[in-house]
Amino acid sequence: MIWYDTANNLFKFYGEYDKNINMQIFVKTTTTLITTPATLQYRCVIPNGISAGVDLYFPFPDDGGYGEIAGLTTVTSGINLSIEPLNVYINSNIRTNGFYIQVKLSNALITLGTSTVNSAAVVISSRN
Repeated sequence: MIWYDTANNLFKFYGEYDKNINMQIFVKTTTTLITTPATLQYRCVIPNGISAGVDLYFPFPDDGGYGEIAGLTTVTSGINLSIEPLNVYINSNIRTNGFYIQVKLSNALITLGTSTVNSAAVVISSRN
């Protein structure tokens, strides 16, 4: 049903029919001193999802497509975070282009500290 295309860093789907899946993202971060609170954010990206050269973001297509995983405050280290399972509709657009996941901080912390994603996992299961 699904495989990870390591050459292109994309989740890809087999088949000719639309289907629903559940997807959950787990992230472990290590953070040094942060003087300004930040939020760890994620988004899923379908390359060329709108048209050639124009990516489509989900699950929140407005405002850059980012959803929040969790807030990071001063000296949070070695924390495990996850999002609620997402219901993702796999249509011809995703089957053709695949998708990938981006994780970032809500604000730049150049002089305020660092947050490192140490590991991450994506669990995908069928809904139908």
